[in-house]
Amino acid sequence: MKSYFRTGATLNRLNDKLKLVAPIAVGYVNNLFVNGIDLPVPQNVTAFLKDPRARHFDGYLFLDAEPDFNALNLFEINGNQNNSTSDDQIDKN
Repeated sequence: MKSYFRTGATLNRLNDKLKLVAPIAVGYVNNLFVNGIDLPVPQNVTAFLKDPRARHFDGYLFLDAEPDFNALNLFEINGNQNNSTSDDQIDKN
């Protein structure tokens, strides 16, 4: 480690001080997760999602959700309900 000004700090002394502070910081972040946190996601995005979840894997935090196709009204065309399936479309052609 190279300092850009004259100091009496050494790498060992800094690491010793960080060992004291790190558990406090980790405890604080864990407490935030236990109590829940809110992510600012717009309503027009969350309206079409269901079953959101957060997972931890290999040092990364993954956030995902299942799409809610019923909320999207994908099968409604020009106000008419389209009840045909893809198999019906294949049979007609």
